Amino acid sequence: MDSFFKANRVYAVAGASSNPSKFGYKVLKWYKDRNIPAVPINFRKEVILEIPSVEDVTQVPVKPGQDVAISVVSPPAVTQKMLESLDKAQGNVEAVWLQPGTYDQAVLALAQEKVPNVITDCILVKGDNYLPSKL
Repeated sequence: MDSFFKANRVYAVAGASSNPSKFGYKVLKWYKDRNIPAVPINFRKEVILEIPSVEDVTQVPVKPGQDVAISVVSPPAVTQKMLESLDKAQGNVEAVWLQPGTYDQAVLALAQEKVPNVITDCILVKGDNYLPSKL
């Protein structure tokens, strides 16, 4: 998991939600509570936790020299479509964190094929253990 949190990285939450009872909201709030900027990805393009969302992974803004890490909070079929679109992303997607329930074996295999670092765990439970002292 130490390969997920790095300096000069853009973080995104795929499946972000404006509904506080949904994990897409809770994961984005986890980032915000730790002062880690994260771009919500939400097909409705809602403003979530005062952060404007983008419609898909191809719209995550990336500056030169930055790469991308995505926390995924979507059903396996949606996760698969997102993974298939990574080639069109603005920056290199170097890590994905697949939350429980977001993948099946086929989706996991696709993630491992497309992304160098794949984590399959709950960021709400394990995330703090792997935060470096500085990002």
